[in-house]
Amino acid sequence: MISNLSTNHSFIQTNPAHDQKTLIPICIGDVRHIKTLQKNVFPKLFHIINENTLTTSYPNGTCRSNHNGTHSARQARMLEIWLELIQKEQQNILKTFTEEELLYLQLGAYFLRAGRIDESSHLDSNPDDYYTRSALIFEAYASQLQASKETVAWIKWLLINSCKPKGIRDPLIDLDPKAKFAWDSLTLVHELDLIRCYSQSRIDTINKPYLKEIVSSYFKEKADLIVEDFFHFSKKLCEATGCYRSYDQHPGNHLLFFECSMNGKKCWEIVTHTTLKESS
Repeated sequence: MISNLSTNHSFIQTNPAHDQKTLIPICIGDVRHIKTLQKNVFPKLFHIINENTLTTSYPNGTCRSNHNGTHSARQARMLEIWLELIQKEQQNILKTFTEEELLYLQLGAYFLRAGRIDESSHLDSNPDDYYTRSALIFEAYASQLQASKETVAWIKWLLINSCKPKGIRDPLIDLDPKAKFAWDSLTLVHELDLIRCYSQSRIDTINKPYLKEIVSSYFKEKADLIVEDFFHFSKKLCEATGCYRSYDQHPGNHLLFFECSMNGKKCWEIVTHTTLKESS
């Protein structure tokens, strides 16, 4: 349900939280003037999303300072670079995608976990469904941009199932190579940015082996090198946005982080100037 409050934004009343009664209102910026999604509108679009929707505070008053628009920008940028690598070396899978689907997959990466209201997970006994809330936020923006209903519905479905293990995610994902590649891509970029909040021992023993398994599906002989390259790229993106890293206790740059957190346009421009250095 979307109710217009002004010419600049609206609110969506999103899915129930833990108690199955509380609806969480989410502010949605007006992006109808952008009309069609293209890469050249990302700075303007991400600025509006960052300003209206992405927040560092949870409804209970707690704050996770590095789970905001910088997180979104890093994920979207990593997905962009991942797709460029696929295009360069493994083009066949991309031939099954339309240009619209690839653009909205990148937009979907920007909204991964945008609907978080706490730190619960699917492993908890009574978790919040931030997966669906993130997908609803994506839908509220994407539906303003003249995308086909089929593309919006497909990316929404992927976001609802994003990063969930077998047995939890929709089994249809694993039966469709195209859907599995899109799911793998979203999972890859989310896992890579976890260096901001997980220790090196956790990353090296759990996250890296998991990502090597995913990357091996597309780059069998180079999987180890590619994963290392992308973790290095993730570190560079954290540094570029001033983000603290639990991975190696890097303190970040508080002033830069604040600026990137408040200015979605500048944050996107910064991450787009951050590049991947591939291993030889």
